[in-house]
Amino acid sequence: MPSWANTDVSSWRGGPARSSLVALFLIALAVGYFAAYLRVATLDVAYADYLLPPFITAVEACMDGRNCLDALLAPTSNGYRWTVPALLLYLNAELFGLSARFDQALGLAGLALAAWTLFSWLRSSWLTPAQRPAAVLLFAPCLFLLFNLNQWENLVLGIGGYHLIGIAALMICLRVIDRALRAQDLAWKDAIVVLATVALSSLFLLQYFVVLVATLIGLAIVARIGRSRTALAVLLLIVAGSGVGLLLTFVPGSALGGSMGAAISAASLPVFGRFLLNMYAAALLQWEGKQSLVSHGLWLGIPMVAAVSTATWLFLRQQQYRCSLLPLGLLLYSVAASVVIAVARQGYGADYGFASRYTTQTALGLLGCYLILIRAIPERRRNRAATIGLAALAVLGAAMHLLTHQVQWKIAPHRQAYYREVVRVAGEIERATDEDLARFQIPPELTRKALAILQRHRLAYYRSHPAPPRPDR
Repeated sequence: MPSWANTDVSSWRGGPARSSLVALFLIALAVGYFAAYLRVATLDVAYADYLLPPFITAVEACMDGRNCLDALLAPTSNGYRWTVPALLLYLNAELFGLSARFDQALGLAGLALAAWTLFSWLRSSWLTPAQRPAAVLLFAPCLFLLFNLNQWENLVLGIGGYHLIGIAALMICLRVIDRALRAQDLAWKDAIVVLATVALSSLFLLQYFVVLVATLIGLAIVARIGRSRTALAVLLLIVAGSGVGLLLTFVPGSALGGSMGAAISAASLPVFGRFLLNMYAAALLQWEGKQSLVSHGLWLGIPMVAAVSTATWLFLRQQQYRCSLLPLGLLLYSVAASVVIAVARQGYGADYGFASRYTTQTALGLLGCYLILIRAIPERRRNRAATIGLAALAVLGAAMHLLTHQVQWKIAPHRQAYYREVVRVAGEIERATDEDLARFQIPPELTRKALAILQRHRLAYYRSHPAPPRPDR
């Protein structure tokens, strides 16, 4: 029977303190870079999802002191409860007057936590002894992939920062499960950690929680095939934790809800396929950059599919699962999320696959490819052609990301000008037309209702303005 783990998983041992400090410094630089982009590209503007139920209605109920808990726990037509993001939005309103900067800061904190979790795992579980002195150098490209401007919508849109927090929850969950699957035995304390981590992930991943559960089950199956001694126990804990998570977040009988969109039919398969390729292409190059380089997502989507397929094959061929399952988890999660999104949104047309709000999820596949590549390089004499091919695709990915950064910085001042228009309309709400209100990116009637709530509680645009008189009850 082969040994399951070549690394010690009995503790979370770290490397030299110096490498930790350098890694933290690099993470701080990445956060500062995103903060600089946000300062140039945005204003402190509440729009889009901020103003939609259940968020604005939860803020109103809690600030009025009536049925706050019911409002936070209220299910939506999507089939799940937005409890934690609605709570964070209320805290934002109570403490900071509903500042978009609060949401953006949460997103940056989520990416920073994900990056630190990844560095800790990389140094202790993944790198070969010969690679460990270069841990920080090998970690730097991970920051490049996590802090990518392909996902610009999740940086600037209301509630977008919450999706970035979800990446931290995902990374922590994958590491906990990976450690449990590679352990020689599972103590009851470890079992509680696994159960709690899986269950609580639902509060942060929401609709992507189902994707996470499928990914974790896949990892447990691979571990079982690899003769992990704890795979069966961990699988049972994953199932139990997912049950608790579904009860916490999803509404019984409508967990799939309307967000799943139209079913896939033979007639819609071409659109579905193009949508999926566009999503993979967007992990390399966002829509604005695509327009300046290629005419169709096909040209970048196919190399991305090839990279994911090659990385998966290398991972299994070289039995990298003996060291860790986390990179495979990133690949499986990315592929499953892409398929689910394509099924749910293909009704909007194939080009909708380039929406940057989804790139946060799909770009994780590129991160998984990179992690598998650096482990394959020491084994370059085995499967040499596949390793070289994956390295070439990694270089292509880096070039495309650099182009995206260049394009997004050029667009940044124009985005800020758009937010100035939003602020102008909010200040003239009494005279605003439906065409003006369209700038808030939600139906005009919902915008009017939401802005009335913001005026009454002196939130967002109206923080420095006197509140209008409240009607008698």
